[in-house]
Amino acid sequence: MAYENINVNSLRRAINQVDNINSNNYDNVVNKLNSSEWSGGIINRIKTAINKNISEIKEIQKKLRNYQTACDYIEEYQDLDDDIRRYNNSLDSYKSDRDRYNSKLNSYKKTMRNYSSKEPEISRNYTQNKIDNYSWKLSNVNSKISDMNSKLSSAKSRQSALKTKIDNLIG
Repeated sequence: MAYENINVNSLRRAINQVDNINSNNYDNVVNKLNSSEWSGGIINRIKTAINKNISEIKEIQKKLRNYQTACDYIEEYQDLDDDIRRYNNSLDSYKSDRDRYNSKLNSYKKTMRNYSSKEPEISRNYTQNKIDNYSWKLSNVNSKISDMNSKLSSAKSRQSALKTKIDNLIG
């Protein structure tokens, strides 16, 4: 199950509405039951039944706390999903830049190779400057791609860990 589309605020409100059960109220009832006011063994059966209900309420409260924690994890999961989308968009943009820079670099390198020995030095210098410039841009964009891939990998890894935590909490 993916958690991208869960409305965390609605889920929290629903959990909070259910979470107004208080087992202490039932504990007080059990403590107020006086054995001398009851005949036979019925008092023990009543206490046992109430204690069973108290145990169930405590189990429900534990699950609700787990669900509240899961809400925090789901929110982080969704934030990471937004980050991953942004990282992928940046990565696409950087890859497009890289392709454009490679094309320009190859074009200037081809121009440089095709210069005759009679080509003026200023033309060679201009072309070499362009080669250097696009080589630098290419190096820079490759570094950004590497950085973005690292961020993307880290975000996906954290998202996977969160998914496991959420599944364990609500499972």
